[in-house]
Amino acid sequence: MAFWSRHRAALANAGIAVLVSAPEAVHRCLDKLEFSTFGQEAGLPIIPASLNLEAHYLFGNQEAEVNSSFVVKERYGAGSLSLGLNLPEAAALAHAHTLQEPIFQPFVHGREISVDAYVDRRGNVRGVVPRTRDVVVRGESQVTTTLDDPALVDRLVPIVEKLGLYGPLVLQALLTDDGGLHLIECNCRFGGASTLGIAAGVDSFFWFLQEAAGADLDQFPFQPAAGPLRQVRAAVDIIMRNFE
Repeated sequence: MAFWSRHRAALANAGIAVLVSAPEAVHRCLDKLEFSTFGQEAGLPIIPASLNLEAHYLFGNQEAEVNSSFVVKERYGAGSLSLGLNLPEAAALAHAHTLQEPIFQPFVHGREISVDAYVDRRGNVRGVVPRTRDVVVRGESQVTTTLDDPALVDRLVPIVEKLGLYGPLVLQALLTDDGGLHLIECNCRFGGASTLGIAAGVDSFFWFLQEAAGADLDQFPFQPAAGPLRQVRAAVDIIMRNFE
């Protein structure tokens, strides 16, 4: 993404549309520490992150509870593959030594969701579909279900627009029992389970092709699917004949 983002302006001058955000927005999503810092400065509900484990870096002026636990992940890349989750201080420090560039975050108890969205060239959100991550394998949803929550969608739209992205994106977030929304990270691309988002109405590739052709997306409004949808991803056996 960083490569194509750096070259998207030159490609646009050559008449080639690239489905990628501006370089600064891409960098902000690739760097989990930068994403957290941006969120704190912009007043977004992004979980704070730090290179240090000291509680005041992560909890601000609020004194951390004695039994606080932490999340430890890589600053760059697929953090879920080497994630240390709900670790006490000693275990968090030990896990950090196994990582290349660890960052620390406070552990938040909540229901994990993904959010598929599309932002058009004018910076407007075209569609948003939150979905629960029912079964997760190596960081990707194997079973995921759309979440019918108009109030949550209303909260998400201005947040997504403040991220300065273009095209498809996937937010990872937590919903807490007290009604809180806590953003974990953002992938500024189509996600592994975003096919459910398309089925639910966030028609990312169609909208991109229409924009690339110069169409006004107001002609193609978001039409959310009726009722909840569930996607189950599974390996499929393929039998071939005469394959030599």
